[in-house]
Parts: sequence; C-alpha cells; structure tokens
Amino acid sequence: MTGREEPTAGRRRPRDRRRQIVAHARELFVDHGFPNVSMATIAAGVGITAGALYRHFSDKADLLRAVCLDGFAYQDDPIRDATPEAFIDGAIAAVSARPYLGVLWFREIRYLPPESQREMRARLRRWTHSFLPVLGRARPELDDGQAEILAWSLHSALAGLVTRSGRVPEDERVAGVRTAMSVLIRTQLVPTGPWMPTSPRRLPQSRRERLLLAATEQFGERGYSETSMANIAAAAGVTGPSLYGYFESKADLLRGVLDRGRHAAWFVLDRALAEADSPESALRLLVEGQLRLSRTWTRWVVEPEIGDELIAGTQRAQSEYIDEWTALVCEADPAAGRLEARMRVIIATAILSDLGRTPRVSARTTFASNVQAIAMAVLHGDQPAPSS
Repeated sequence: MTGREEPTAGRRRPRDRRRQIVAHARELFVDHGFPNVSMATIAAGVGITAGALYRHFSDKADLLRAVCLDGFAYQDDPIRDATPEAFIDGAIAAVSARPYLGVLWFREIRYLPPESQREMRARLRRWTHSFLPVLGRARPELDDGQAEILAWSLHSALAGLVTRSGRVPEDERVAGVRTAMSVLIRTQLVPTGPWMPTSPRRLPQSRRERLLLAATEQFGERGYSETSMANIAAAAGVTGPSLYGYFESKADLLRGVLDRGRHAAWFVLDRALAEADSPESALRLLVEGQLRLSRTWTRWVVEPEIGDELIAGTQRAQSEYIDEWTALVCEADPAAGRLEARMRVIIATAILSDLGRTPRVSARTTFASNVQAIAMAVLHGDQPAPSS
C-alpha cells in the first residue's frame, strides 16, 4: 500500500475524485449512519486505498463536514427579490433536489465537531433570514417577531420534502409543501410579546423518570452510539451503580425512552378524542399537546444502530399516530384527500417540533398562541380556519 491514488489498469483517475468521494460517503452515511461507516469502506467504494482517501480528508469527521457543506450548498445562494410564488418555487426546487437533507440535518450533523455544527447552524440561520424580505414585501404589517416565526415555519415546511415516508408520493409532497408555504405567508398572528424570563426545568423526584428525560436529551444531542450510560447518569444526577438498578443496559434504557414517548403522544391523543366535541376542537387539543411534547419526547430521531426490530416498531407507532391526526383532518375537511391530509399533518407536526426547540422564537410570551395558529392554518390547508 503506497497511499497513492493509482488508477486501475485501463481506467484513468477521475478529475473530480473529491466530489466522487463526497457523493459516495453521503450515500453510506444516509443509508447506514455515520458511526457504522469506516473510511476503508468509503475508499473501497470509490476504488482507492484508505491511505489515498486520507490525502483528501484528514479524518471521517472532516469528510462528514464536506458532505454537509456540499449538501447544504444551496444555502449560500439565498432567494432574493422574489414574489411569494417565485420564492416558494425556488425554495422547493433547491430542497427537493436533495432528498437526503432530512437525514443529514436531523441525524448525522450531530457527529460533526462543535465548531462545525455552529458553522452549519449559522448558514441555516442566514438562509432562513433571507426569507424575511419576501415576507416583508408580502406582509408589510408584520412586526419583526411575527416575520421571524413565519420564516422559521417556512423552513420547517420544506422538511416535508425530505421526510422519509414512503406513504406519500413525491408529487403529493411537493403539492403539500407548496400549499403549506402559501398558507403560512398569509397566516394571521398576534403581535409579538416580550421575552419570557428563563428558568430551569423542574425535574421529577423519581430517579427512573430523570434517567428517561436525560436519555432522551442525550440521545437527541449526541446520537445513540455516541451516548454512554455514564453520560446519561451524569445528566440525570444518578450515580453509576444506581443506574443499573433501573435499566440493565443502554438498549434497555432506549426501549424505556421509546415506550415513554409513545405513551406521552397517545395520552395527548386520548385527551383530544375524549374532550373534543368536533374534529376541529380535537385538532386544537392535539396541537396544544404536541407543542408541550416538543422539548422532550419528540427530540429523538430513529437511527440505524438501534436495530431493525426497534426501528420497525417505532416507525409503525409513528405512522399510526399520524394516521389518527390524518383522520381528523379528513373529517374536518371532507374535500381533502387522504394523502393531502397526511402531508398537512406531517408539516404541522414538524413545525411544532422544530419551533418548540428554537429559542429565538419559542422564548416569546406569544409563542404558543402564534405557533398553534400556524399549525392550525397548515392543517386547514386552503380552507379558512373556523373561528375559535
């Protein structure tokens, strides 16, 4: 092994070798997860030695950074001086051409070094803030906080293009996102209130409950494979030996987190169905409940490392939950097809989860009122929302 890129006999070395490596690495990271892909596997896939690969990238994290920069390169070219219709078309074209973005952003970016994560988030903020001039021209009456929450909602709506769900064909996704973005630009909001005082979350006395909350947070921030039992114990304020009195292993703790998340979501649904006197009021209760869950049990993303059985069970539970929302949307709006209604639900729940974890908008006293109005507007589609 010389570490050189020596072309196979009869084949010239590609001039775009670096781009070829990035494209193949992206495919492997998306399909298998960053922790499960080695530099040797990537090198073999592009027909070079591992030593030659290290001439292009210093380590696997450096390669992941290149994958992320390439995938999100469209954010360097913000959409300016556009009508709302042209803005929506341009944003959809930029994102829909990259179906892997959802996995990169929600799952793989966590494995970047902290400084690279900050770099990617700064790019995202700049691109999202480039929506503000479009909103300002279309809605000159908006205050700064209203425009900010609508810009982040528009960004979250675009995630509907890259959510991994085989239940909705691509043409229905695009149509659903286009309608949602058009609705968002027109959504009426209350004037933005002041910043809320910050205070730490109160934790339960139960050590088991603290461990479940800490595990959800750690899995969400670090990823399952990069989170140790020691990390979770420290975050929960539980000593190591005590931890294993509640959960035998990290896998056992993960199952506890998944069960708790499912139960929390279904308690929200059960309350909505039991207390509502119409599909409209049931949807309002669901939106309120989903927002409360956004900072805890909706944080975690399914990862390849957890195994096929847990993945299948989790995805089945998520799909059944979305089905319940979809049925209510169809009942509230009989003209909506089931796929159209499902896309409305996917986008509305994404907005609730994303914005609930975005302090620059969620720390306002009017946040709950405005984000719930936004979610309800998306769930209604082009239909006028009934008055409260």
